[in-house]
Amino acid sequence: MIAGYSAAALLAILFALPFAWRVLIHREHGHWENPIPAFYFAYLELFLGNGCLGIGVMMLLALTLERYVSVCHPGHARPILGSPIRAVTLIPIITFILYIPVVFRSYVKTCMLTPENYLIYQRTENTAYISHPVYSIYKVGLEIVYKVVPVVLLAALNLRILIVYR
Repeated sequence: MIAGYSAAALLAILFALPFAWRVLIHREHGHWENPIPAFYFAYLELFLGNGCLGIGVMMLLALTLERYVSVCHPGHARPILGSPIRAVTLIPIITFILYIPVVFRSYVKTCMLTPENYLIYQRTENTAYISHPVYSIYKVGLEIVYKVVPVVLLAALNLRILIVYR
């Protein structure tokens, strides 16, 4: 499971590099001459980056749960999610499925610049989609599942582990 956590952290960093490239090089303008980077930045950037961060959070939570069970309940020490291979497989699959709606929050618009007939591809927010109440509820749900609950559980479980060690 530690390898899965490490892989998720490494992938999150690797997906953060194109984001930094977009912000530093394109100065957040969001338009490209090639459709491939436009597609990546419009559809996949947030999906892959946030998905890998979410996987890292859930892997850390799974590792903490395993440690909690083995330290605080040594007679019941068994894998919570089954075998480590099952946990390392299920966590990314479930996380990426939950992040699929993020893919649709923006789209690529093709624009023709008239003086030179120059074609650019521009990332545009799908305002109808991101302002929909269901998407707002979805975002709050993701924040709770991947930020609030893990912080509370990690703090509580690690505190309990510290108390048992003392």
